[in-house]
Amino acid sequence: MEEPYRLGLVTTSRSGSTYFRRHLCDKYGLWDSTSWLKFNPYEKIAEAPFAKRHHILKILTHYIPEEKIYNIIREFDTVWLYRKDTLKQFLSHVARLRTQVNLVYTEEDISSLNSSIKDNSLVAKYREYLTFKKRLELFWDLYYTRDGGTLVEYERFVSDPLQVGWEIMEDYNLEWIGWEATSPEDWPKIRMPLGLGIDYEKKFKNIDEIKEWIDV
Repeated sequence: MEEPYRLGLVTTSRSGSTYFRRHLCDKYGLWDSTSWLKFNPYEKIAEAPFAKRHHILKILTHYIPEEKIYNIIREFDTVWLYRKDTLKQFLSHVARLRTQVNLVYTEEDISSLNSSIKDNSLVAKYREYLTFKKRLELFWDLYYTRDGGTLVEYERFVSDPLQVGWEIMEDYNLEWIGWEATSPEDWPKIRMPLGLGIDYEKKFKNIDEIKEWIDV
């Protein structure tokens, strides 16, 4: 039996990877690994339910030990997602750590989250930025070392998801995956998250200091 197709999505925390990943799953019939690698070693991936179907494997750069990740990402096709606005990405990352809210699916949840984070109530720590920066640097080192795979800017994807999705379909010839779906059970059921729309700069008491770290 032919092995299911695996498309690796290499990225970093709060890059917009869930929205991006689920858009591709919904359009082309790929199954979503969610954050499976966060809790399981790659060596056991054959045991994962999604691995029995054509799927996208979410790979944050800290999910796999650095001494292993370089070889693992050579085993399958890869898409590389980054966020141009690293300030907003870092602020979103710290806000998620403080609130423990990863995704929202209703306007009511967005409003509740926004009102629960008071202006000037959050403080980012420099060591958090150093960890964030290290993971970004590893992402770019992996990308240039791998020397293969489509690089996607999240902001461009958001501005035109159909076009960017089409380009990825063309790059990886994904159209055949949808052709194999012969019944509704073969197609993944996708729940798309909503954008938070939070003005994070207003939420951080030490925003000026943070901008100096990131050199904005």
